[in-house]
Amino acid sequence: MSSATSVRKAPVAVSAPGKALIAGGYLVLDRAYSGVVVATTSRFYTVIQPRPATNDDGQVHVTITSPQFTDPARSYVFDAALENAMQKPATTNPFIDGPLLTALRVARARVGAAQFASLTHGSTLAITILADNDFYSQRAELDARKLPATSAALLQLPPFVSQNKSVRDVQKTGLGSSAALVTSLVGAVLRYFTDTVEPKWSHHVAQWAHCLAQGKIGSGFDVSSAAFGTHRYRRFEPSGVAPLLERGLNATGDELVRALDPASPTCLINTDVAPFRLPRGVAMLLADVAAGSNTPSLVSKVLAWRKADRAAADQLWNRIHKANMDLVAQLDTLDKLAARNAAEYDRALQTVVTQGWGKAADGKEVVQALVTVKDTLKTIRQGMRTMGECCQVPIEPDVQTSLIDECASLPGVLGAGVSWRRRFRRHLRPVLATHRRRRPGSRRP
Repeated sequence: MSSATSVRKAPVAVSAPGKALIAGGYLVLDRAYSGVVVATTSRFYTVIQPRPATNDDGQVHVTITSPQFTDPARSYVFDAALENAMQKPATTNPFIDGPLLTALRVARARVGAAQFASLTHGSTLAITILADNDFYSQRAELDARKLPATSAALLQLPPFVSQNKSVRDVQKTGLGSSAALVTSLVGAVLRYFTDTVEPKWSHHVAQWAHCLAQGKIGSGFDVSSAAFGTHRYRRFEPSGVAPLLERGLNATGDELVRALDPASPTCLINTDVAPFRLPRGVAMLLADVAAGSNTPSLVSKVLAWRKADRAAADQLWNRIHKANMDLVAQLDTLDKLAARNAAEYDRALQTVVTQGWGKAADGKEVVQALVTVKDTLKTIRQGMRTMGECCQVPIEPDVQTSLIDECASLPGVLGAGVSWRRRFRRHLRPVLATHRRRRPGSRRP
């Protein structure tokens, strides 16, 4: 029996948003290039509630439930030092199992063994994980309710719709569910034990845990967005993380703290995060088109092409990168125009949305800035299509080109494209300029 004194803790809830990379696809794999990642309104939520343990054995008891799925609760029992799992679920889930143990080890190393024991003694950490509806395709739910496949119909669905299937079988929509899950879980565990909200700590631990779950060092922009929201992103140096990744779940809490401490000059996660925001009235919409490509295969072919023809590849990548950074500057200009003369800015956006690009009677400076953004998005898209042709891979699948073209030609639409994601592409990504405001609490498709 443990001699530690039990401390009653209040429940803790932490959320993390999904993402879309609007500029920098493939290029963000190289730290020499930056990308622009936009956080979505849809989020993953992790709630931790301490409950009395069935026995007082001095071990660390954790249960994790995901009520939206048919999977049973996941139960864990770790020894007090978190060195061995005395009990673990029958099925593995690398995006829960590893991040949970990693976050617990980091928390214990940071607060000390005695404080950690006082917060786990005599308690079971009951963890509930929920996701907003937009992370999963709702087509079956809309059909069951005899509702059309529209954004208005999606707003009629209750929150946290049950998927009526295992998490392994669910159809995702590509908002970065694994990154948001890992970041919210890690953030909640650290918050529970340290009593502070620390985005950098959560990001660094989640970034490493996500690499561990994937079994490789990814681009990292999805975890970065889950921790920091919308921003300009430059990848951490992969070579620094590789040795720690080889340690895997054998890495101790002290090792992890030394490697991931944001205050340390030798921190392995040296991601660059620069402020960025979409201008007022410019919104990002994502549409599930239920078609996909295997992105790891595409990435490997793109990188193989770049290695084989580095000079031509770098020339194209530099051209795309310039357009990406032009886009950042142009959106910043729009943001400043909105602040300088809000009424004129709003009238210009409303005219563009209702009448088209060539009929704005006033706000010419705003309209010209919008047209410049629209042209830059075309340049970026063409660069990506050229890269696909060079690599002979469907970076923009032909079956989606006509749909993208039609979306991009609509009044008020600045541009459209196929989003870049880690596993499957199921999204068309239009970026819209509109004066109409969403009502609070509503969700985008």
